[in-house]
Amino acid sequence: TPVSVLVLPSEWSSGSSIMPNKKNPDLFEIVRAKSARIIASSNELNMVLHSIPSGYSSDLHETKRIIANVIDEIHLCLDPLSDALATLKVNTKKLDELLNQGHILATDIANSDVASGKTFRDSYRKIAGLVVQADREGRQVHELDGKHTFVRSVESRSNIGGNSLKQLKKSIAGLRKS
Repeated sequence: TPVSVLVLPSEWSSGSSIMPNKKNPDLFEIVRAKSARIIASSNELNMVLHSIPSGYSSDLHETKRIIANVIDEIHLCLDPLSDALATLKVNTKKLDELLNQGHILATDIANSDVASGKTFRDSYRKIAGLVVQADREGRQVHELDGKHTFVRSVESRSNIGGNSLKQLKKSIAGLRKS
C-alpha cells in the first residue's frame, strides 16, 4: 500500500469498509464539499443582485438569508478543521522521497538561467540535457546544479499570495484581522 505524506489523525477519520489499513479523510472531504456550497452561494447572491434597479428593492432581503447561511457553513467548517489540522502529522521520510523524484526543480533552474539573460529555448535545451545526465547518474537535476534547493524554491515565491514563509505569515495575519 502507498504511504501518505500526510498522516490523518484517527479521531478525524473513519476506517474503510474493505481495507483495514485505510483511513478515510471524512472531515476534509466534508469541508471540501461545503466549500462548493459556499461558492455556489456567491453565485446565488450575484443572481439576486443582477440587474437590480438603482433604488432600494425588497429583493435585497433575500441576500440576508444567503449571507447568514454562508456564515453558518463557514463556522461549521472552521472549528473542527482547525482541531484536525492541529493533529495532522507529516511523514517527512516520504516527503523527502517524493521531493527527490521527477526533477521537480528543473523549471526553477531553467527560469534562473533565463533571469541571467539566456533565452528560454537555450535554457530549456541545457536543462533538458542535465536531466538526461542526472537520470544516467541516478541523481536529480538540482544535485548537478548545486545552487537550487527546495527551500530556496519555495522562498523565491515571495510575491503577494506566494507560498514563501514570509507571504504565508502575512496571509495568516491578514486572515486573523478579518
